[in-house]
Amino acid sequence: MYVLEEFNLGYIAHPKTASSATSRIVRDTLGAKTIGTHHAVDDELCRRILETGGRVMATIRNPFDLMVSWYFHYAHRRPDKVMEPFKEWLPNQIAKPNQYLIQGMFFGLQWANCILRFEYLQEDFDRLCDEVGLPRTIIEPFNISVKREGRTYQEMYDSELRRLIQENFADELAAGDYSFEEIA
Repeated sequence: MYVLEEFNLGYIAHPKTASSATSRIVRDTLGAKTIGTHHAVDDELCRRILETGGRVMATIRNPFDLMVSWYFHYAHRRPDKVMEPFKEWLPNQIAKPNQYLIQGMFFGLQWANCILRFEYLQEDFDRLCDEVGLPRTIIEPFNISVKREGRTYQEMYDSELRRLIQENFADELAAGDYSFEEIA
């Protein structure tokens, strides 16, 4: 988690939501302090920020797309190992979740009063900067999965996998008003 004390602003960085690119701006350009680790939430700090009229921002992403990104992230980290097909990987991730999924895909979101959507990250960030008096800063893409090679998330899902996401991440889908968007 990050905090810009001068602006009474906190940032909760969720995995696979452009959190590395966003935190580089918040920390390195705007001077935020790191509190704990990158993917951490300090409940007491969030409470204090909100009680004093501040903002807590968090980055989120469509869970359908996020899980595809995670899949290719793992494939990239294990170049010497053949990844199982997404159709097998996704149910396994849900059955035996990693540390982030155990605590909730968007852990700490109950504190966020400013949501930055991955799909509209620059637009949402610019609006926040204007609201709190921060200088607008371009968020440059960083840490992009090259193994995905332009594939859309829609081509990775069948009806069963869609159902798994809808059932297991209903709150996350609702948080961003997300759905499975059909390709025309």
